[in-house]
Amino acid sequence: TYVEHTFKEIYEAGNIDVDIAREIVSELVESIINDPDTMIWLTHLKNKNEITTIHSVNVCIHSINLGRSIGLSPKELNILGLGAMLHDIGKTSVSNSILNKTSELSSDEFRLYKAHAFLGYKMVSTKPNLAPEVLDIVLDHHERLDGSGYPNHKKDDEISQFVRIVSLIDEYDELINGEFGKPGMSPHHALNALYNMTPGNFDQDLIEAFVKLIGVYPIGSIVELNTGHTGVVILNNKSARMKPVVGLVLSRKHEHYKKIKLLNLASEVWQRIPGRKLRITKLLEPNARNINVQHVISSVLPS
Repeated sequence: TYVEHTFKEIYEAGNIDVDIAREIVSELVESIINDPDTMIWLTHLKNKNEITTIHSVNVCIHSINLGRSIGLSPKELNILGLGAMLHDIGKTSVSNSILNKTSELSSDEFRLYKAHAFLGYKMVSTKPNLAPEVLDIVLDHHERLDGSGYPNHKKDDEISQFVRIVSLIDEYDELINGEFGKPGMSPHHALNALYNMTPGNFDQDLIEAFVKLIGVYPIGSIVELNTGHTGVVILNNKSARMKPVVGLVLSRKHEHYKKIKLLNLASEVWQRIPGRKLRITKLLEPNARNINVQHVISSVLPS
């Protein structure tokens, strides 16, 4: 997409065109205000060869969406989104041998990796007309409420609301994608892990707002129904969070359907037919049963 292409250039060249970034974020804010669910779909369209770029786009989309859900104004959403999009720009100054490592970092490697927050801050601080909140996000997105984060061990009220949003979403997306030898999690399991690590690290009100926003079964979760069919969560029902819209991928015999079948578990039809009350009985791991979530999401995106 245009967004991915633009930020691929930013991360490869280290040349930050703030005006282009601001324009893209403005378009994302408008799209999320008008249709938040479709934008969440886009966070599942990953290209493993562009991890840093796609991660920044994902963090931007989720951060704007969370900010919208807690009542931030469009002006605030644009500032939040720009900071989220640029939060990892300092990684352009970190060796690829560290960023692409598939095992745990050594203490020396981790020290070099942590420098990306300050290096990113140095890069964006030279740009004119950037809101101070954007600079805060780039510098502070790895700070934690108990002071255990980096680079300056800030805590509690020293960490702004914008930073709290981006740091929470940054961790969520990293849990889903996995890094440094850690396997990626399903959206549901990443949400549980994030909730468990919240005390001392993240804002409790924000994690609860995020859980409410993306649902008990987040979009992209692979699930098994009580009928034995397997599918991917496509859409959440705001009034029935245990009953999302599921795209059926496999029959009860685990045979792939030629075309994704959309099934609304909240539909009254399943309540009227005896013995047909459909429900989710199991959450599966990423790529379970040879299901490509990216392909499923792509096939149901509006043309």
